[in-house]
Amino acid sequence: MTLAEKLDLTAGRPTGFDYMRISLALAVFAWHTILTTYGHDHQFFSNLYIFSAISWILPSFFALSGFLVAGSLERCKTIAGFLYLRVIRIFPALIVEILLSALVLGPVLTKLPLSAYFRDPTLHIYFLNCIGYIHFHLPGVFEQVPHHGIVNAQLWTIPFELKCYVVIAALGVLGSAHNRWLLLAAVLAIFSFHGLHTILHPDIHRGLDNGNDLIMAFLFGVLFYNFRTLIPYSAPIATVAFAIAACLFLLHDGRAFAALPVAYVVVFLGLTNPRKNAILDSGDYSYGIYLYSFPIQQAVVASGLVPINGWLDLAVSFPFVVLFAVCSWHLWEKHCLEMRRYRPLIDNWFSFTRPGKVVGHIYRLAAPAKS
Repeated sequence: MTLAEKLDLTAGRPTGFDYMRISLALAVFAWHTILTTYGHDHQFFSNLYIFSAISWILPSFFALSGFLVAGSLERCKTIAGFLYLRVIRIFPALIVEILLSALVLGPVLTKLPLSAYFRDPTLHIYFLNCIGYIHFHLPGVFEQVPHHGIVNAQLWTIPFELKCYVVIAALGVLGSAHNRWLLLAAVLAIFSFHGLHTILHPDIHRGLDNGNDLIMAFLFGVLFYNFRTLIPYSAPIATVAFAIAACLFLLHDGRAFAALPVAYVVVFLGLTNPRKNAILDSGDYSYGIYLYSFPIQQAVVASGLVPINGWLDLAVSFPFVVLFAVCSWHLWEKHCLEMRRYRPLIDNWFSFTRPGKVVGHIYRLAAPAKS
């Protein structure tokens, strides 16, 4: 059985990806507990095996995104329509979280007088987060906690996610995303450059925050979707891929080369189709968990309501994280995603207006039928 055949068995909607999204979001929340409770210097971060296990989380997120986003690109008639879908998925919830942090959380927890808080340039530039230009600090906020001064460390991946969308859109315009052999050549070329750069310029300490590794995981997810009719869906292959990735994560700079096996494991698990439970059936809360967990965890620690203990921080933070994630989905994320119905209008504009005809003509020339 190939990946395509496994995907077709679920009419293109396997529930494995839904379970993976929520599981990975909760995994980010769980390991951030150590960071917010004890800071970067905790011995937890020097444990090679635990650190290697954590290394799976973000590449898995990006590989999952690559596979699903590639399907979205294939279904869109124009690059503009594709980018429109990405914008309404990422930015509305992000903007609301930034506004709540800056205008509610910050004024409540800042050590500065409110007049000084609202005049501070740090607050003003914080709003650049709304367009993906990430800043982590609010004036006088979280200055006494172990991971001091950081309001929303989880947002560091947003610029790299946006870069992934730009890269796949560029590949689409150039025709690579619609011709799998050109796509294969492009991804292998990028991977070779990434690997060579890692070998020639090894990092003294290679942490979890190397965005180029995440981009590679995304691109291999895209590649697997485009080659889904040729790639087998195989538990033995997934087992070998898991073992290879696990070994690479144990090596210094090895995570730079782990994108390929990680992507296969993610796609294999994502294409499973367990019965969707009532919670997952009610909405996609993964993005809300991702957006709100870190500020909430920082606020719990800063409040002093509980002793400095990771398990207590996790237990106290969890209900608030779930509450905000549920509200985020039902109050604005879901309604923003309903704007997908306007995508045909955007596709038509790019197909029939004078400027759109020029772009559309270039796009059609660069995007032949899939080979």
